[in-house]
Amino acid sequence: MLLAKATDKPVSIQDLKSHPTVRDLETFFAGQMAAETYETQADYPLTQTQNGILVECISHPGSTFYNIPALFKLSEKIDTERLKAAIEKTIEAHPYLNMTIFTDDQGNFRARRNDDAALQV
Repeated sequence: MLLAKATDKPVSIQDLKSHPTVRDLETFFAGQMAAETYETQADYPLTQTQNGILVECISHPGSTFYNIPALFKLSEKIDTERLKAAIEKTIEAHPYLNMTIFTDDQGNFRARRNDDAALQV
């Protein structure tokens, strides 16, 4: 959100609804702490949910239980360049969409970001 980026402070839609005037927002932001930032790591442990899905997939090879196939017919008038840009921005905003799961030297499943990988949209 542009306001959060400009002020370097977290803000939600509810915050905006609760502080509808500029004066209210000024008071709100004055009381907020700066957004917490984290250093990017080489790899990350899987979440409990990711571990569960991975175990299920390994236990049932060939299963499509976690796949949700969908086919969308797009209008011929669709601006494919804008659609491509929107998909790319979504992946940039949510780096976990472009992660690779691997096994480390101890046999643990880990996730690695692929920030530098070229997107093929």
